[in-house]
Order: sequence, then structure tokens, then C-alpha cells
Amino acid sequence: MIKKRLISSNLFLRIRREVTTCALPIDTLDMAVSVPSGNHKNLCHSLADQLIQRGLFSSAQLVIQRMISHSMSVADAISVANSVVGRGLDLDLDSYAVLIRKLVTLGEPQLAESLYLIEIESQGNKADPLILNSMVICSCELGKVEDAMNYFNRLLSFNYVPQKEACLSILQQCCAQERYLDAFDLFLRAHYAKAELSFGCYNLLMDGLCHKGHLDEALRVFDLLLNHKHLPTVHIYRSLFYGLCKGNRVVEAELLIGEMESRGVYVDKAMYTSLVRVYCRDRRMKMAQQVFFRMLKIGYQPDRYICNILIDGFMKLSLYDKGWVIHNKNMIYSKVTPHVHCYIVLFYECL
Repeated sequence: MIKKRLISSNLFLRIRREVTTCALPIDTLDMAVSVPSGNHKNLCHSLADQLIQRGLFSSAQLVIQRMISHSMSVADAISVANSVVGRGLDLDLDSYAVLIRKLVTLGEPQLAESLYLIEIESQGNKADPLILNSMVICSCELGKVEDAMNYFNRLLSFNYVPQKEACLSILQQCCAQERYLDAFDLFLRAHYAKAELSFGCYNLLMDGLCHKGHLDEALRVFDLLLNHKHLPTVHIYRSLFYGLCKGNRVVEAELLIGEMESRGVYVDKAMYTSLVRVYCRDRRMKMAQQVFFRMLKIGYQPDRYICNILIDGFMKLSLYDKGWVIHNKNMIYSKVTPHVHCYIVLFYECL
């Protein structure tokens, strides 16, 4: 049982100073006064008081937890806990867990951390899953990523399942610091622990891993997304596609476009153009031409940019005839105004 320290602790005094503008004082032991007026709250206080008097402490704790969880402000939550302690009932670990979570939810992570350190950590009490999940979120909001990872690792070491909110918070913080491989490791461990991972977790990781060129890890996240029967968004497909193009993994990039087409996902003209550019850069003009024809078949009109890319690619391989075909058939016929760079390439390479 946790000792009655809340009223006398520095944490409580600090909270009391911060809410002195409240119309009703929170340091009084009179339950009817310590909580803002309202029939429901008064009834809850009365019920808790009766349960305490009858020695039904577990039931009283449940009532207290419900009152804390429904508190509308920090002052209300602390008032409930303080008034009950004043009645002679020690708050149990579950009640502290609810209070800590409420403080985090109400935007007071510093107070939540102080409460945890004073009432849980310093007392040698073993934190339960609810407390550890709340402390992950709390530490993330305070920008203490290492502490958050500590709490997260403790969750996993005790075989607890991390909550969806805790997973998202820690991944957001890791990605904000560009620690994408750390985020990937935490993501996998949460996945294997059967945590419920929100779609935001997949989005974050896909963006960060692809941006930094960690393509094998990004593909692993993508596969897990498909295995969970989530339909990837166009944004996720694009992140992976451009990452593959940037990493010169053009065959995989083209396969991804094929998958998008088979799923009816919109493939824009810029993606086809990027694929053509990478093939031309690798001097694989047959593949570049095939992608170009596929783009035309879908209904996209050639523009000056993609024509210049193809002409430049053909000319560098001394395939002058094919370069002029692109110019004559796809630019002049389609009324695409050639850029001066196009003529420079055409005439210079032919010399």
C-alpha cells in the first residue's frame, strides 16, 4: 500500500500554488467543498465515503479512479485524490496510474513526472502497464526521448503490450530527432509484442526511412502494413517509390508502380517521369522507352521535360535516330515547344 504522502508532498504544494485562482480551495479535507459542486460528484464523494467507512477499500478505490478520470481540470483531479487521502484512505497503484494519466492528458507532463518520481519511483513501487504507458507519453511531451525509451523498454521487458498512443508518441519523438533506425527497432518490437499500431506509425516510419535511404527497413515496414490488411495510402506509395528511385533501385520502383496500377491506386505523371529519368541515367533506354510508351497509353501527354530526358539519353548512346524520333513525333506532333537545351543536345551530339 502506498503511504499517504500526497497532501504533505512538495508536488501537492506546487499544484496548489498553480491553481490558487480556483474558486474553491483544494487543500480542505471536507469532501463536499473540495470538489466543485454538482450532484453527480457529490454523490460519488458520498459513495466513496460510505465504502471507506464500511471497509470496502477496493470498491472505494474504483470510485476514486472514476472521479479522477472524469475530472475536467488538474485542480479537480488533485482535489479528488487529496480529499480521499485526507479521509484516511491510501491511494493504491491503480489510482496513482489514473491520476498520472490524467495529468498527462490535461497537458501537465511535468507534474505527472514529479508525481511518478515521488510516489512510485522513490517508494520502490513497481509501475504497472498503465503507469509505464503514461510515462512514455509524458517523457515524450517533455522531450526526454531517452527516458521514454527506458519506460518503453520496461514495458516490453515485463511482457506488457504498449498502448497505441505510447507507440505513436515515442515514434514521433525518435523521428523528430531523425533517429529513424531507433524508431524502426521500437516499431518492430512493438509489433512482435502485438501492440496496436496506428496508421500514423507506418506513415512516420515510411517517410523517415525512405528520406534517409534506409530502404530495406522501409520495405519491411511496408510488408508489415500489407500483412495487417491495411491499404497503403498514395502518400506511402510515393514515399517508397521516390526512395527507391533515389537509391537507384529502379526495378523495385517499377514493380511498385505496377502494384499501384493493379490496386487501382493513382500513379501521377511525375512518378512515370522519375522512372524514365532513372532508367536514362543508367543508360537503360529500352526500359525507359517502355515506361514512356506505357505513360502515353494511359493518356498522359508528353511534355518538354520528359522528351529532353529521353533525347539526352539516346544521344549519349549515339542512338541519334531515336532521339530525333522523340523530337519529331512526340514534341513537334504534340505541339510541345522544345527548349534550347534540346537543340543543343541534338546538334552537339550529332557533330
